[in-house]
Amino acid sequence: MRNFKNKLALFATVLTFVYVTAPSSNALDMGSIDSKTPNINMTSVTDEKFQLDMAKNAGKGAIGQLDWVKYNVPKNQEVKYGFSNSSQTIINRVIGKETSFIYGKITQGCSAGVDCGNAAATGKVLLINPNGVVMGAGSTIDLNSFTVSTKDIKGIKNLSSVTDMAAYQESLKNLGKNINFVKSSDGSTATIWLGNTDGTGGTHITADKSIAVISDNIVYRDSILKTTGDASNVKLITADGFNFVYDDSGKVTSATASTADATKTVKTINIDNTNIKGTGIESKDVEINANSKLADSYVQLKNTNIKATKLVADDKGNIYITGNKTLAFGGDINAQNDLTLKANATAQTSQNAKLTATNNLSINGKKATVSNTTVNAKDVNITASNKATLSSASVSASNKATVKSTNQMLIKNSTVNGANEVLAESTKGKAFVQNSKLKSSKGSVTVKSDVSTAQVNKNSEITAKNNVSLDAKNVNVIDSKLSGNNVHTFNADKVTLKNTEANATNFVNLISDGQALIKNSKINGNSQVFVKSESGNVFVENSKLNSSNGAIGIDAVKGQVKVSANTEIQSAGPANLYSKNNLIVENTSVKANNITLDSNKNTKLENSKLDTTQAKGDSIITVDGTKYSNGNVLVGADKQVVVRNSEINSKNDANVQSIGDKVFVDASKVTSKDTLVNVHAASTAQVYKNSTLSAATTATVEGKKATVSGSTVSGKDVNITASDKAT
Repeated sequence: MRNFKNKLALFATVLTFVYVTAPSSNALDMGSIDSKTPNINMTSVTDEKFQLDMAKNAGKGAIGQLDWVKYNVPKNQEVKYGFSNSSQTIINRVIGKETSFIYGKITQGCSAGVDCGNAAATGKVLLINPNGVVMGAGSTIDLNSFTVSTKDIKGIKNLSSVTDMAAYQESLKNLGKNINFVKSSDGSTATIWLGNTDGTGGTHITADKSIAVISDNIVYRDSILKTTGDASNVKLITADGFNFVYDDSGKVTSATASTADATKTVKTINIDNTNIKGTGIESKDVEINANSKLADSYVQLKNTNIKATKLVADDKGNIYITGNKTLAFGGDINAQNDLTLKANATAQTSQNAKLTATNNLSINGKKATVSNTTVNAKDVNITASNKATLSSASVSASNKATVKSTNQMLIKNSTVNGANEVLAESTKGKAFVQNSKLKSSKGSVTVKSDVSTAQVNKNSEITAKNNVSLDAKNVNVIDSKLSGNNVHTFNADKVTLKNTEANATNFVNLISDGQALIKNSKINGNSQVFVKSESGNVFVENSKLNSSNGAIGIDAVKGQVKVSANTEIQSAGPANLYSKNNLIVENTSVKANNITLDSNKNTKLENSKLDTTQAKGDSIITVDGTKYSNGNVLVGADKQVVVRNSEINSKNDANVQSIGDKVFVDASKVTSKDTLVNVHAASTAQVYKNSTLSAATTATVEGKKATVSGSTVSGKDVNITASDKAT
């Protein structure tokens, strides 16, 4: 065997990434072979080329093992592996103590003197060096299947210790398809560098079926990994142990953690600036896996382009990136099927990263942060067990976009488009949408917090073809805009809209178990606007409520309703204001086909105008199955009714009545254009202070006591009646 000088410097501690020095010799530096299996022939050894061949008589699936003291390929030099039959494997193990440096070429072909046909297209080459491997600038590897590892193979032996080679060869047969890589017995760690250690250049690795890299740490710089087969893959894995299963073509079909302590050592994958000629990693299936849960373990991608192509229907085209932390900074990651970024702790993308998947795209971690990133897929799922954050991001899904966390969910300065659905949810914490746009062009948008607050604010816009749903215990919409076929709230203890516009082609339903507050807002529901509190109060302040074809309802089932501060209510159908407690309408204008103000206690109308004079249609109209007398006004209460400094203009009947107490009409005008005016009280009915009652037919003031003082009552007929005293 030939021996070559080696001028290797000592390898520095892995985790500090101190650079290592390559051999200075340009001669091939393959060290010495202690011994070799009978399947391997050395057919050519020169200063430029080192050819290693499977024997002519080696059969299908044969394995050749080579134990090297050192394995280096300098610049402008080549190592070529020859295959004589299909599905053969050549295992190179470095048993010395030095790092391998690859700056030249590693290629494949047929064994010397053998017409191997397509055998090389099913062969695989493994390079194992527990001390580390540097694939330096300018190096090229062109093989069918290439695996490089700092983990040795379970069950393999140093050839120098084998006493019965035939028996050993027999024991290696299963290793061709099922290889279990295990950590070093001394517990040491090592690094595989894809690119120069000082970041000055990278490698170019091409394989038809698989490229697999397994180590404690992987550093990837300015390099290209590319597979060309129709069903191929790239796998970068850091782990204490991993099991690879290969098929007959040399492709890795399965890669799983194989040791119980696979999470006890820090694992890191750094992928930097892999952007040569626009390509970093290109394959049919890409897996990047830092298999450790320790805090310092991570996958980090900087300005990296990754592409998983899908040429035929059965190709996967997937990208799977996982680690305790997965960090993507810049670059373009493109999967023609599924793209997954998964982390035990933090999954983060930023710095103008672009993530694309034809099918599903998932970003998942304890924390999931997507900032300054563009995301495009059929389905987008950004999920976190703690906190999910979108910041200055653009997310587009041709089907569904989901941003979901167990605790806080935050979308700020971002756009999220899901053609059929957008879901922004926190299951146990708060959900925030700030200065962002959420849109579903064909479906619905939901902002949800199962137990806390859903807040949409800071000039956010939520738009949906179907429903805009706000589902939370506490719903806050501030300085924002909501638009959809329907806009509604669910399961709310409190609903607040401030400085907000809500538009619906069908209905707007703002329903709260507790308080409902609408302030300085515009609410437009073509078919219906409904503001309701099941057990609290309803407040509408300085707002505009409009229904161009339907009804408006404001209802406090157990509490008080107060409408005030220059509020305008306009409905093509009825406008109904109900309160279980007191109903107060102040400084408000209500125009509708039919107006009802009614409370179980007291009703107060002050400095306001009620108008049904423009009512159109039949005398009886039906809205959502309910029949209403058209053109009427009712201001009523179970107890006291006060109408002060107000105007009631009704096309038909104008009724001001208390079924259990008093009615006061104070400095107000009550007019019926076509029919009657009726002021009725169970106790006292009093019209005073320059009030005017004017009816086309009959004007009536009636009660136990009926008093008209300093006022005008007119009509075809005027009735002032009392069971006790009329004045």
